[in-house]
Amino acid sequence: MLDSAAPAFTYLGAWGAAWLGVQLAPQGTATFRVRQTSWLKMTVWASGGSFTTTVDGSTLSPTMLPTCECFKTVLVANGLASTQHLVTVSNTDPNRSFGIRTWLAEPAGKFMQYYWAQPSLVRVVKEGSSTSFTVRNAASVAIGYVANGVKVRVAINDRYLAFVFTGPTSGGIAHQVIAWGLTPGLEKITLTAVQGTLDIRSGSLLQAAGRGTPSIVDNTTLASTPLLGVYGDSIPSGLRTLGMVRDSDGFADRLAALRGWRVSHRGLGGASAGCWGKTYVNRIISIHPDIVMVGFGTNDMLPGVDYFGCDDDIDQFKAGIDSILAQLATGLPGVPVYVEAIIPTGKVDETTRAAWNQALQDAAAAHSVPVVDPSALLTPLPDYADPIHPNNRGHQEMADYWNAALAPISLS
Repeated sequence: MLDSAAPAFTYLGAWGAAWLGVQLAPQGTATFRVRQTSWLKMTVWASGGSFTTTVDGSTLSPTMLPTCECFKTVLVANGLASTQHLVTVSNTDPNRSFGIRTWLAEPAGKFMQYYWAQPSLVRVVKEGSSTSFTVRNAASVAIGYVANGVKVRVAINDRYLAFVFTGPTSGGIAHQVIAWGLTPGLEKITLTAVQGTLDIRSGSLLQAAGRGTPSIVDNTTLASTPLLGVYGDSIPSGLRTLGMVRDSDGFADRLAALRGWRVSHRGLGGASAGCWGKTYVNRIISIHPDIVMVGFGTNDMLPGVDYFGCDDDIDQFKAGIDSILAQLATGLPGVPVYVEAIIPTGKVDETTRAAWNQALQDAAAAHSVPVVDPSALLTPLPDYADPIHPNNRGHQEMADYWNAALAPISLS
């Protein structure tokens, strides 16, 4: 038995779904290696739909899921030899996603994942203090720490949204997965002891079989690696993908992995350019990035107030983007800046989105800043987790588009 969030599994067209596990979109896939079991099963939230299983390149007949609106364990494959197998489970229903909570095999079965002990992660973080480290090619990161009731905040790549956990108060050494669903690229992890002392006694990096070796990246390497600064809302942040707070493998992080860059998120989910964005540009200027991605517009465009109670119109939005780009030009002279177009959403018709994107284009053109628009690649049902946010396959398509659109970037 293995939890759906384990690094043994590689998901595409999926997103974290809290108590449901990992939600698999239409055409979404889960890929893993297994051995020493004659059968495979998965526990799913059964609300209809269908899936197929491919074992070592051979595709089995489709399986229909029950419709009980409850958790059910269903057979994935049977009659397997005890040798290693490469398995892919694909959602073949064109109209619905389904949640995978647990993968199961025989008691001797092995879902193939590996971990590497990292003694360099052993450290003590006093209350109110933080520590950071950067990993490469780690699907998941775990720590062992003294069970003293410490409360810890875990931020990935400087995001404002973070995973917070409180450890047990007794029992010796406790263990905690602090990140999962990470890209193969550079991922900065910051641990803050919110309450009490975080006394780390062990650390480990995990990765699926066949996907290389993870490592801790040294400071010299980091200093010579270009930094992508991301300033925007929840879409460039990657909300509704995988991970502890469902934002671990969005398109900005995937783009950075493709390019071998570091990435730092300095925006805020739920924010608009016309109200929040134009006011906090120093967040991105202060980190001295080598390239900047600006990604606002969805919250400005959507009807009603945003997270901060703002409801700007199209002219206020355009003025907000203009202010952001002007401040970046002054604060980061010579640094390339790119603007993300407003991608399709089920909440607004295409005529309205086109008008807001034109306002965005006009503001960007006034500052000679290019706008990158991967919208044509996105199909709402298979590529989105909800009417607003792409799933991790949609983000992969966006990252590939951005990677083709951007010029090479190097340190000056």
